[in-house]
Amino acid sequence: MVNFSINSFNNIYNDNWFDFDNNYNYYCEIIKNFDKRILKCSFEYDEDRETEFLEVIVLGNAKEALELWDKLIDYVYNVLNLNIYIFIKWVGENDVSLSELGYKLGKLFSKMGYFLETDFPNSVKLIKQLRNRDL
Repeated sequence: MVNFSINSFNNIYNDNWFDFDNNYNYYCEIIKNFDKRILKCSFEYDEDRETEFLEVIVLGNAKEALELWDKLIDYVYNVLNLNIYIFIKWVGENDVSLSELGYKLGKLFSKMGYFLETDFPNSVKLIKQLRNRDL
C-alpha cells in the first residue's frame, strides 16, 4: 500500500517538480523536432522588457521562415502550452519585399501579443500624470 497524503501532494507542487527554468533543453529538443529546417533553439532574456523569449534559427529563405514562424507560434502556444515570445532568424535570402515583411511581422507580433515600444512617453499616461500634479 502506498501512503500518499495531501501534504506529500502539496510538497510536490511547492518544490516546483516541473520547473520551467530547468527544462530549456527539453523544450528546445521538442521544438527542433517540429521541423527539420530548425537549426537552433535557445531561450534568451530581454532585459528591457524583463522577459524571456525563444530564439529559433531556421535554414531557409525569409518567406519559408515567416510561414514556419506562424506554425511554430501555434504549436508552442497551443500544443506545448508555453506563453513565451518567439523570434526567428533565417539563414537564407530575403525573398520578400519590405512591405510584405512589415505586414507579416505585424501579424506575427500581434498573434503573440507582442507590441512594439518606443522611447516616446505614453500620451494617455502623461496626461493622467499632469492632471494629478499640484500646480
